[in-house]
Amino acid sequence: MKVDVIGVGAGVVDHLSRHERQVEVVGVDVGRAPTSQPEYGPGYSKLRDQLWFGLRDWLEAGGTFEDDVRLESELVAALYDFDERGRYRVERKEKVKARLKRSPDRADAAALAVYEAPANVVPERSRRRRAMANTGGF
Repeated sequence: MKVDVIGVGAGVVDHLSRHERQVEVVGVDVGRAPTSQPEYGPGYSKLRDQLWFGLRDWLEAGGTFEDDVRLESELVAALYDFDERGRYRVERKEKVKARLKRSPDRADAAALAVYEAPANVVPERSRRRRAMANTGGF
């Protein structure tokens, strides 16, 4: 399960990590650098931008969701532009929230759902255990 670790998601990851035998948790910090860049085009500013454009690509390739008016409205609400280095940048969540009068949580969840985390991403629980072992505590 992929969870955005920014804000409330950090606690969710901690809670789910206690159940590592039932669910593998991958904490995704969407504010970090992208894990990949597009084959063609200017690249992504942050991982969040990569996730949103990855969702677009997935949908264009034939990916589908059940009919969901809220999700659809969130997907078309976000605008994009380019950062100072010419990379894709999806509009800040706060601006989308202001326009929608609610958070685009379903679109964010959909983007996380189709995101293929790199193989070198360690499940959150394993990362915490390794860090604690390195400091001698549990």
